[in-house]
Amino acid sequence: SIYIADVSKVQALTDTLLQKELHLFDLNNIKHSAQWGKRNYSWNFNESPKIKIDFYSKLSGEVNVEITNKDGLVLTKLIEEADKGLNYLEYDLTVNKEAVENYKDSYENKELLDDYKNSDDANYYLLPGKYFVELKINGNVVKKQFQIEERKIKERIPKKKTP
Repeated sequence: SIYIADVSKVQALTDTLLQKELHLFDLNNIKHSAQWGKRNYSWNFNESPKIKIDFYSKLSGEVNVEITNKDGLVLTKLIEEADKGLNYLEYDLTVNKEAVENYKDSYENKELLDDYKNSDDANYYLLPGKYFVELKINGNVVKKQFQIEERKIKERIPKKKTP
């Protein structure tokens, strides 16, 4: 059998990393899209965004995941079961409904808030900005930053009309 897999996290497991109780690998940034959660046809939704949260835990147990903005406002809480070794989570970039109003109040770019409402799939998605993922397991805490980048809209260059 042939397996195709990303082994970069396995290769990153150095002796010093293996001594840590908990290690969170770097998170990838993602480009924002106004189409997240929208219907592209009456029977289908656009693909929801996801960010991978890869971490190493020396112990197994319950891991608490908090997504916060730069002001420390908790936007989403997740509880997952972690195994000893490498663990992989996916976060769909949604905001808990209880945190939406506080998120709107604390968000700096008020122009983007004009169109901020729940999507066709009834979720609120993160807007462009800097956010943090915080993992807690057995009294150990690690935190890393990720960014949702604003998508630049390309201007169309008018074409010359030929006779």
